[in-house]
Amino acid sequence: MENLIVTVVNTESTKVSDLLGISEERNEELAELISNEFAKNNSKVSVLENISKEAKNVNELAFLAFSLGSLVEHLSSLSSNPLAMLASMIGGLR
Repeated sequence: MENLIVTVVNTESTKVSDLLGISEERNEELAELISNEFAKNNSKVSVLENISKEAKNVNELAFLAFSLGSLVEHLSSLSSNPLAMLASMIGGLR
């Protein structure tokens, strides 16, 4: 197997997608992909397996894995805080 090496493309940004050279349009496509797969699957490993098939390069694969991990962490923190979950469901407090 070849080594997979993530390459930083834009060192001026703090956004992971920008750092990895992923356009805003592609970022949105990948976010929708994660959302759709997460809604269909109970297993995080199955979600990761399915979304990895859509990655065009190793940077996208790294971004997908990072995004999925962030989503799982966020959902886990919401489940331990019912008020935060409710606020998230109604679009946050204004």
